[in-house]
Amino acid sequence: MVASKLRSLRVARQLAIQAVAVRAGVGPGTIVAIERHGHTPRVETKLKIAKALGVDVVAIWPSGDQPSSPTAA
Repeated sequence: MVASKLRSLRVARQLAIQAVAVRAGVGPGTIVAIERHGHTPRVETKLKIAKALGVDVVAIWPSGDQPSSPTAA
């Protein structure tokens, strides 16, 4: 579900994986791991990706997917 949300948002903005990665300051492998393999990134990475796409983090990761503290990633 998260993978499809992330990909949908990325495609709707006509952004390549590399473009999102650069904007978020992460490697393209991180975006691939989330979209294709269901990887759950650290909270800091979630925030960076959401910002890169211009959305709130809960648009990609529902509140139930959020750890209670930034160190719990």
